[in-house]
Amino acid sequence: SIFKAFARALREAVTLNENIKGVLSTKGSL
Repeated sequence: SIFKAFARALREAVTLNENIKGVLSTKGSL
């Protein structure tokens, strides 16, 4: 469960970063 919580927090952080940087960074990561 700890690993899932960490993965969830990391995923949320990545989502926030994508929202701040915008669409260009999202396309770049893909």
